[in-house]
Amino acid sequence: QPNLHIVDYDFNGRNFLKWKRDAYSALIAKNKDGFVDGSVSELPPTDKMYKQWKGCDFFVRRWILNSIVEDSRDPLSYIDSSRTLWLELLEVYGQTTGLEIYSLKRNISFIYQEDLTPLPIMVS
Repeated sequence: QPNLHIVDYDFNGRNFLKWKRDAYSALIAKNKDGFVDGSVSELPPTDKMYKQWKGCDFFVRRWILNSIVEDSRDPLSYIDSSRTLWLELLEVYGQTTGLEIYSLKRNISFIYQEDLTPLPIMVS
């Protein structure tokens, strides 16, 4: 069903890593992960299996789009294939900068466990 959500919450622009992991796991469970990871190649329109491939790709694309908050969904809805949509999401939201990694490590180093002082973490 194309209106199905593949995860039970929407991607909102801030929860990408969790959403990506859960969405990909759901696609694996439905044996559709190949449409986003590239292991199922797009067929040429002249191939006798093209309509079947296109139908499956449509479902995967809709499942992904339905799992994105509505405000972010519209510009992505013009992307024609699930693979291209997945790659676009990875490019836009999957980037982690060195500054973000440093900040996370620094914040972790200041976490207290009960009454213990935090252990210093070497940040390289």
